[in-house]
Amino acid sequence: MSWWDDVKFVVTGEQGTAVKMVGQAFARKASGAALGQAGFTTGTAEAAVSMGSGSAGVISMSREEMEDTLKRAQNLLTDINYALESAPRLQNMRAPAKDPATVAATDSANNGGKYYVGHLRRQKAYLDKVVERMQKALGMTVQGDEQAAGTVNRAGEGIAG
Repeated sequence: MSWWDDVKFVVTGEQGTAVKMVGQAFARKASGAALGQAGFTTGTAEAAVSMGSGSAGVISMSREEMEDTLKRAQNLLTDINYALESAPRLQNMRAPAKDPATVAATDSANNGGKYYVGHLRRQKAYLDKVVERMQKALGMTVQGDEQAAGTVNRAGEGIAG
């Protein structure tokens, strides 16, 4: 279980009362620190972070800010997925010679490649959670799930009936 398991994203504006219901709220400038420094800066916009029942609390943004941050997270996720396609080659290098120094250097390079692949996988898992939670806050995931469930139910009725 990680810190992100307790994070909730809330869209402010039309759902502004949701922040008040969660607990103590305080405003702070969004400087990218809430989501790391990976391109998530929202300029001088205000982001509210409040403490909920979990250890992580709530991150709330206006719909526009959340849609923009979601787009940036999805773009970064695309870049990470692209890097993951070619990264395994960095952990499977073969030594050009069998002398101890070359073998040791190749092993070291392969270990660096393994670390890089693991790092990319952790970043992907992190962003998958962030994207999923933002989509849910924006109503995208729930709406998509409801549409899929309706399609499956209709298809099931046609087959069985």
